[in-house]
Amino acid sequence: MGDYSMGKTGLASICLKAACQRGIIGYWITARAYPQQVIQQHDFDQKYSVQDRAETVPLLVIDELQVREGNVKFSEQAIEHLVRTRIDANLCTIITTNHNTEFLKDHYQALTEALREAVTPIVVTGHNFREDRQKEFTDGRRPGPETA
Repeated sequence: MGDYSMGKTGLASICLKAACQRGIIGYWITARAYPQQVIQQHDFDQKYSVQDRAETVPLLVIDELQVREGNVKFSEQAIEHLVRTRIDANLCTIITTNHNTEFLKDHYQALTEALREAVTPIVVTGHNFREDRQKEFTDGRRPGPETA
C-alpha cells in the first residue's frame, strides 16, 4: 500500500516475475476487472475459468484494490471470497492499493477482517517519478535515450 506512483505495481510485477523464473506459477488480475470476469464467466483456458485460476494459482497478484462509488456489493464480495479462499488454501497473494489499513477497514470491513488473518502490510514510499515525467513533458523536455 502507498500513495499514487510509488511503484507498488512495479514491485508486485517484479515479485511475480521472480517467482515465475523460479518455477512458481503466477497470475495477475486487477481488482476492478476480476468481478466482471466472474460475472461473465470468462475462461482462463479450456480447463479453467478466471475464477478457478485465481482461486488456485500458487501466486496471485490483485492489482489496484480501490473503493468504488455506487452499488459495488458484488465486486466487494467477489474479492473478499477470492481472498478468503486463497487464505484457506494457504496460497500466496499480493494485493496493491493506494488506501491505508484504516481506510480499507472503514470501506471494506469484511475484507479487512479476512486480510488481518494472513496479511503483512508493506507500505511503499518514495519519490513520485510520474511527477518528474509530467514536468518534463509540460516543459517540452521529452526524455530521450540519454535521459530515460
